[in-house]
Amino acid sequence: MYHRLLEEQYHELAEAIDILAERIRMLGGTAPGSLKEFLELACIPETKKTTIQDQMIKDLVESHEALAQHCKE
Repeated sequence: MYHRLLEEQYHELAEAIDILAERIRMLGGTAPGSLKEFLELACIPETKKTTIQDQMIKDLVESHEALAQHCKE
């Protein structure tokens, strides 16, 4: 169950990132493309690696909430 949910989210996020990158380029900017660039721009702290499914979901929810708050600001 979790695997399918996370896989769907992964694909949706990948598509959204691609759309944003295209928009950045269309406006004359340079979209970040390396891990170093993404880490420098990150507003969500890296979570500790876990194999406990409930913790992974909790971390994901917290990350979404932090991103939503960042967007509001």
